[in-house]
Amino acid sequence: MRKTVVGLFDGASSALVEKELQDAGFTRGDVQLRRSMLGGSVHDLQRIGIPRADAERYEDAVARGRILVTVDANEADAPRAAEIMARYETGARDAPPTGTTLDEGRLESIRSQSAHATGETGARRVGEKVIPVVEETMEIGKREIERGGARVHTRLVERPIEQDVELREERVRVERVPVDRPASVTDIAAARRAGDISLRERAEQAVVGKTARVVEEVHVGKEIATRTEHIRDTVKRTEVEVDRVDGSDRAMRDHRTHFDRNYGTVADARWESYEPAYRLGHELGGDRRYAGRDWAMIERDARTRWEGTYPGTWERVKAAVRHAFVRARGGTSEVRHV
Repeated sequence: MRKTVVGLFDGASSALVEKELQDAGFTRGDVQLRRSMLGGSVHDLQRIGIPRADAERYEDAVARGRILVTVDANEADAPRAAEIMARYETGARDAPPTGTTLDEGRLESIRSQSAHATGETGARRVGEKVIPVVEETMEIGKREIERGGARVHTRLVERPIEQDVELREERVRVERVPVDRPASVTDIAAARRAGDISLRERAEQAVVGKTARVVEEVHVGKEIATRTEHIRDTVKRTEVEVDRVDGSDRAMRDHRTHFDRNYGTVADARWESYEPAYRLGHELGGDRRYAGRDWAMIERDARTRWEGTYPGTWERVKAAVRHAFVRARGGTSEVRHV
């Protein structure tokens, strides 16, 4: 048999209980977090066995910012899920098995905690919405980027050189010349002196010598310059314009007249206690979700919203809420407080 464990939590507690449930073996499909009751969620809760009245009370609690956590578990695991959720004191409780009625007293305690979570005293605000005003600021910084550069390579290269050089060579020449003449005294003396003659041949040879000389210098470095750039951009900011609805003051005067006529003679009746009821009715009358629906059709929703903040006082202020609702629709209310 399947059981459904239901609990209400604030934002921080819901994250903790979800993590602990998953650590305990419950899958994401078993654990559902509802931050909104739009899209027929009330009917979804009814399908899992929660009565409509309780489902509507859950809807009211979620509308005030609570988070509804449901765990689909088998009969053996349901007590373990309930134990985990009960550790968080912001509203967790074990729902009865599917198809049975939830504990009304525990639900009222949860709704009471939600209604007083703001720490306010006295009258409570009904249907308050918060509009965050978001404004962007522009911060201009600087970062370095690469835009290119230069890489210098050095290497030795050879190139051929040709040049003509004139070289001198010596060769010994011995030449015999036939002569037929009488020898003179000079010839005889020269023959005696001749002896041995030694001649050496010489020649020039090309010699290549290389001398290295610096003919150019390559200087590699960076130049740093500054420039001013004009930044033009846009920033966003939430602008909240409040337009007073024509006739709102007149409507409040009408509500005060209705109060004086119907409640002025009631003991301990104060305008400050009934003003939130008139405001609730006026708000419901202008709510587009209730367009085309009369008081009988929306009375249950009105009661749920009122009782969520002021439990046990609906019957006392019901006529005031109805009067403001009808007048906001442009009608007249003839109901008098008895």
